[in-house]
Amino acid sequence: MAVRKDTDPRVRMWAPACQAVALLLGPYAEVVLHDPDADRILAIWNPASSRGPGDPSLLGELDALDPSARDVFGPYEKLLADGLGSGRWREDEEIRAWFGDWELLPPGLVSLAEWRPETTAAIEHDENYHSFFGGVARKS
Repeated sequence: MAVRKDTDPRVRMWAPACQAVALLLGPYAEVVLHDPDADRILAIWNPASSRGPGDPSLLGELDALDPSARDVFGPYEKLLADGLGSGRWREDEEIRAWFGDWELLPPGLVSLAEWRPETTAAIEHDENYHSFFGGVARKS
């Protein structure tokens, strides 16, 4: 995202860092710079939703969280695109813990794209591949 000279000075200041994070984590992260006082989005990199500059930030949900550092919040749940509800990234170990002492059945904890695929064709490892995991277990 090229930053014009008439852009908000906060966007000019933070754009290099936001662009770096977007390049590092793209296409898996939507990087959003917020104006917390106005509760508006200032700029967005790697947009994964229809949100854009000037849209509501919806940061009110952060009021219930303890900051991990000054002005730093996360991880926290966000609304997912296409009305899928809310969610947040979780490590495999955290998901496996939900199964407790139950035995995970083959193929184990996998991307839903890998769950009994109907084809032998190569599966694209896109955002959806990395976003939705599942498993089936039985009580031991």
